[in-house]
Amino acid sequence: MKKLDPSYDSNSCDSEELSPPLSQKAPHHHYQITTISIAVQQFIDVGNSYRGIDKTFRLFSSYFPTETSHYSTIKQWVERLGLYALEYYPKRRDDWIYILDFTIEWGQKKALVIYALSQEVFQTQILPSRRGFRPSDGQILAVEITRTPTAIWVQSILEYISYRYGFPRQIISDHGSNLKKGIELFQANHPEIVYTYDVTHALANLLKKELLFPDIFQNFLEHCHHCRLQTLQTELAFAAPPRQRFHSRFLNLEKLLDWANHVLNSRFHIFFQLVDHQNPIKFRQRLQYKFSWLFSYQNYLPFWLCQIKMIRLLQKQLKLFGLTSSSKVQFQSLLSNFNIPTFLNSFKHQLFLYLQQEIPNSDQGKLI
Repeated sequence: MKKLDPSYDSNSCDSEELSPPLSQKAPHHHYQITTISIAVQQFIDVGNSYRGIDKTFRLFSSYFPTETSHYSTIKQWVERLGLYALEYYPKRRDDWIYILDFTIEWGQKKALVIYALSQEVFQTQILPSRRGFRPSDGQILAVEITRTPTAIWVQSILEYISYRYGFPRQIISDHGSNLKKGIELFQANHPEIVYTYDVTHALANLLKKELLFPDIFQNFLEHCHHCRLQTLQTELAFAAPPRQRFHSRFLNLEKLLDWANHVLNSRFHIFFQLVDHQNPIKFRQRLQYKFSWLFSYQNYLPFWLCQIKMIRLLQKQLKLFGLTSSSKVQFQSLLSNFNIPTFLNSFKHQLFLYLQQEIPNSDQGKLI
């Protein structure tokens, strides 16, 4: 457990003092420390389910003298570790970057999660390595659950957490109505704090407004959905459109657009080789019946793909280099390597407008 403390130095003591031998049983537990550790690591690092971990232990018990545990016991181990992480009090700092979001709808309740990353870690470890931040770079300061997530309630939580752990320099969140209003109320009392609209939600909303303004793209999505239903249980299932996501749909369109582009540009013999022996003439007619609707969108696909590419370029730039006073110049340099159609100049202007609105007043990097 000590390794969860960011201030803990593993070189300051002998390995024997770090923890008891792994073959020993944990205090007040029936199982060995090794068993608990492997179970928790399977859930956190590997992503196995509780029942999957239980079955893994039972599988290996046939070959090695290992302990087996019920999935409900494994669930308790993980929950205890999570409770420890929530109750761990970090050092008070004055360079926090708060990331806020509502998550976990449980009946009428919602949970507000406040994740914090220090600006020191961001500037000394993340930016130099040119990578996005990882969950292990920071820590969760609060998970607050309520039935009435009003703006006043969000403000009160921010005031409490800030007085307890230190006031942030920057707050990042989406523009959900109550969350945005609560942060603005908090910011009114502490005007030195920067409020940033996170790039993922901002660009997703921008793309949504741009694509859904004409009905063409909405019709394209509906055609893809019906085509998937009509081909999924047939010999053409390999060519069915990918499943459309319900959440974050507009930042997960690459697979759908790439699918349409590949089908339009694939030759007949490629499809014919992937099915059982059929009459070529009848098979060609069947292909045309299932996918000929794509030709009505072939002139729009290059523009849609170009918009997605522009958004991905900006997203990658901000996640790797942060948001600084030179972000606009950097993005312009990236776009100069691509032939952007004049038809998309207004969309490009919207991307630069987002940068202009969120760009910091100082030269210090901001996390997006």
